[in-house]
Amino acid sequence: MNSVALRVTCRFTLLLLFGFTMIFATRAFAQIYNLKEMNTEQIKALDREKTVVLLPVGILEEHGPYLPSGSDAYITDRRTSDLANALVERSGWKVLIFPLIPLGTGPANTVGRKYVFPGSYTVRPATLRTIFMDLGTDLGEQGFRWIFIVNAHLGVSHNRILNQAGDYFRDTAAIWLIWRR
Repeated sequence: MNSVALRVTCRFTLLLLFGFTMIFATRAFAQIYNLKEMNTEQIKALDREKTVVLLPVGILEEHGPYLPSGSDAYITDRRTSDLANALVERSGWKVLIFPLIPLGTGPANTVGRKYVFPGSYTVRPATLRTIFMDLGTDLGEQGFRWIFIVNAHLGVSHNRILNQAGDYFRDTAAIWLIWRR
């Protein structure tokens, strides 16, 4: 092989190695974890003081004849991803993403006192509050202190209930925030 071909081959090989290193290094150091993909030992290994738990909430409700019932979930997924990426830019922080919780109360179809629409599947306010109080208790007892609810639903009663669950958790153990944009 002549010297020009050798230099080109070496440079190409170095570029490939650098590219693969960057891809795998990015994945190795990405500190975003999906709870549904983790086992007990992996969860136990998380630094509780530097791990933020994101609880995405996406109510299933009708959005008219053209949008899917899961519209809020799509928005919440994007917001969760954006927030997780912003958090891990801070040195040493990790993010644990809980599976999307497709529950809520106060759907848009209650406007005009019409409560039965295909596509809306809600729970009572007390049920929603209890679910989040229970999740907050479990996470707090496991040592997690930074918990954010990521929510796209604008229902007043829905957000009031999440705030009440957050007040309970904040008073008992940790930081609980509801992130909206």
